[in-house]
Amino acid sequence: MERQDGAAPLVEARSLTKHFTSRAGWLGGRHTVRAVDGVSFSLWRGETLGLVGESGSGKSTVARLLLRLIEPTSGQILFQGRDLTRLRGRALQEVRRQLQIVFQDPYSSLNPRRTVEQTLLAPLVAHGLGTAEERQARVDEMLDLVGLPRAFRPRYPHQLSGGQRQRVGIARALILRPSLLVADEPVSALDVSVQSQVLNLLRDLQHSLHLTELFIAHNLAVVQYVSDRIAVMYLGKLVEIAPREALFREPLHPYTRALLSAAPTPDPTVSRRRQVLGGEVPNPIDIPSGCRFHPRCPYAEAICRRREPALEEVRPGHLVACHLYGGDLTDVHPRRDAAGDLP
Repeated sequence: MERQDGAAPLVEARSLTKHFTSRAGWLGGRHTVRAVDGVSFSLWRGETLGLVGESGSGKSTVARLLLRLIEPTSGQILFQGRDLTRLRGRALQEVRRQLQIVFQDPYSSLNPRRTVEQTLLAPLVAHGLGTAEERQARVDEMLDLVGLPRAFRPRYPHQLSGGQRQRVGIARALILRPSLLVADEPVSALDVSVQSQVLNLLRDLQHSLHLTELFIAHNLAVVQYVSDRIAVMYLGKLVEIAPREALFREPLHPYTRALLSAAPTPDPTVSRRRQVLGGEVPNPIDIPSGCRFHPRCPYAEAICRRREPALEEVRPGHLVACHLYGGDLTDVHPRRDAAGDLP
């Protein structure tokens, strides 16, 4: 997949699938949880792709698949044109330097027995990079970059605040100078007063270091602030991918519309038509036939129960997996409801 300017993506997932097998009780058989089921998307160098969806939709599983922290059931992960699923040993270790993650919980993601200095030195030592003096200089550089005093070197995680711990986690992820940074809900465990500071830091680092980011979050306002494009995930599938402005201005998939309608707005003069979804997210062990969203969709018809929609480009750069859309890609008119409103 290429853009109009001919640039190839830095990272590309092709039909990425991850199924987990679990035993149903002592005497039961085995159940298959389809956590990620045929996900495809591209990430171009220097952009931030936001990934949103309800809990259990498979967002964090996608992140761990991209980093080869877990093995895919099937599909391909291309990084700079190389298939990561085929790499082993030293070749995989070399690529891992380019792929780093900032975890959600700054409390459990740091080793309580390591000081800040030891935490930041560990990646450099593991990959055999630099002399002792160069490693020390690199630690100082990263502390300056994330806004922490160098005097924090001998401190342990319990001596830091939540925001300071997450800054250490960011410094640890960036100390190897990666090309891809995965941020897995990096501010959800922080106080609201600290979230904006960490978000501004990540945004500044993305621009100054020309990082490519996959940013996972529940908070739509956060995703809107940091992302260039946004992908919406539901029950192991991508249902919509679009540039940030297009998605928030005119979301196409009914699930995306419901998510946006539920997001609070700070402006009391702005009225928003709330779309309440019925039912619960289906069990990933027992996936509905056809479109996975049809049991909760107010616009579902017979075809939605029979056939799963493909993720297709219905407007330039705007992809959606929904039977409401189709036909001429340059002039898409979704079916209107009984009141004449768009879904």
